[in-house]
Amino acid sequence: MVMHMTEIVWIWSVLKTLLSGRKTIQNGETITVYYDVDVIGPDEIPDKYQVEVVFTAVNGTVDGQTQIEKVFNLKKGDEYAEDGVMS
Repeated sequence: MVMHMTEIVWIWSVLKTLLSGRKTIQNGETITVYYDVDVIGPDEIPDKYQVEVVFTAVNGTVDGQTQIEKVFNLKKGDEYAEDGVMS
C-alpha cells in the first residue's frame, strides 16, 4: 500500500486530536481510523465522491482553450454518495 503525504498528514492530525487529552485511551482499547484518498484537489472531499470531466473543443476553442477539465461532486440530496448525481 502506498500512502500519499496528504493521507499521512490527515492520519497524524486525527491521532494528535485523540491523544491530546480529548480522549483517554484505556489499556486494551483499539483506535480504528477510516479514511479515503483525496488526490483530486486536494479539497477534503474523498475522490470516490468526485468525477473528473474533460471538455474538448473540436475546430475551435472555449474561453481560448481547446480543453477544459472540471471536477464534479457526486451527491444524493445534501450528502456525498458514490452513486449520486453530479453537482
